[in-house]
Amino acid sequence: MKYEDVSWHNGAEDYPPELPAQAAATHTGMFLAWALLGGLGHSRRAAEQRRLRKREVTPGAFFYEECDGKLTDEDLNAEGNAFARAYFDPESGRYVRDYDAMLCDGLATAYHVRDTWQNFDKLKPRLDRRFAEWREGRLGQKPWWKFWEPFAIALALLIGVPPADAQTYPSRPVKIVVAFPPGGGNDFIARFVAARLSVSMGQQFVVENRPGAGGTIGTEYGLKAPPDGYTLTLISNSYTANASLFPLRFDPVADMTPLIQISQGPYLVVVHPAVPAKTLAELLALAKSEPDRLNFASSGQGSINHLALALFALMGGFQLNHVPYKGTGPALTDTISGQTNVMLGSPTSTLPHVRAGRLRMLAVTTSQRIAAEPAVPTVAEAGVPGYEATLWHGLIGPKGMPPSIVERINGEVTRVLELKEAARQLQNDGVDPAGGSPESFRDTIRREIEVWRKVVRDAGIKAE
Repeated sequence: MKYEDVSWHNGAEDYPPELPAQAAATHTGMFLAWALLGGLGHSRRAAEQRRLRKREVTPGAFFYEECDGKLTDEDLNAEGNAFARAYFDPESGRYVRDYDAMLCDGLATAYHVRDTWQNFDKLKPRLDRRFAEWREGRLGQKPWWKFWEPFAIALALLIGVPPADAQTYPSRPVKIVVAFPPGGGNDFIARFVAARLSVSMGQQFVVENRPGAGGTIGTEYGLKAPPDGYTLTLISNSYTANASLFPLRFDPVADMTPLIQISQGPYLVVVHPAVPAKTLAELLALAKSEPDRLNFASSGQGSINHLALALFALMGGFQLNHVPYKGTGPALTDTISGQTNVMLGSPTSTLPHVRAGRLRMLAVTTSQRIAAEPAVPTVAEAGVPGYEATLWHGLIGPKGMPPSIVERINGEVTRVLELKEAARQLQNDGVDPAGGSPESFRDTIRREIEVWRKVVRDAGIKAE
């Protein structure tokens, strides 16, 4: 029997006859992935965990309803055979059952199944260690010194010694706050990073969406958390625009700790296919000769792509007919339907519609063309010299984070961004890995605050 022939499941005959055949035949690969995603054992009652450990119910049956439909065959591809080679016995055709039970106790390692497969070599020592603990009856037992750990930390604080977390970070799950709803570019980047840090740092990085007030609510929440490294905030360049639009209750430079810039990329200048302009120069001519014919959609009054549109109009010398929406989704939907006919969209949300022919892309707003669409010119090349608006994302933390933790996060994210797979995925979505030091990220934030402050003043923009 080949590893590939097992189809990632144990047969129904392997399980107690009273179990439904459908549940018994649930893909073991689905269970493994789901357990690794978050260590489900932590969220289960102790009695239920005992049933799993005693094999009174199989993992497949127990997690059947929760796993069903959440993973696809594409996720369980050839890379997953690394698990089979380590934990599957070709002679008997069965997985090591103790390993299944061990996972039921909640091994919280990876966040995304593909990263689990691709980083199996890194995970295997940890899995083997937990497997040995299970065999020896030590799984879930705390070592003796764990009892004294709180007292040691308290004593260290009293005598001025840095707490152990500064050297062993992270020792518990880390939260990444996203100040916008799920599904947008900020959310995508946050989950992209969280998935990979969960693997490389051995603790869960969990994304928490806290939208509202142009992103200021979630950002304030993140920046007012304890500066211990367990609450980080994913920001984009809208963070720098908000400083000129909202009465913030925090200083966007002084009240945060910069960690690293993650990505950088353009906005895409896109039009509805019915717009007669085939180039940016033709669009500019149309906007000047027939100003009432073009309606420019944005994700909201005072949003970052509204400011980028305003800068485009100021430098392009035309009147901006602005149509604000409550979010990128509605703006994009109406541009595709023809209710509005021009917008600046992020690559993540806009490129699929360009490639499907629902929108026409005329230019990108960065100073360089992008790898995903190398034939498309920049705005500066196509008719507005000197124009540049960069869409970027990065991580920040509360003011006063320990330098050792800042350095650790910066180093781990840098390693993620250097992976070919990570760069390829970002570039497929129209952005590039950024990286750099915390100091250079602070400089970018400070510089862009001044850029958008001038645009807000010159264009007379006010937030809703």
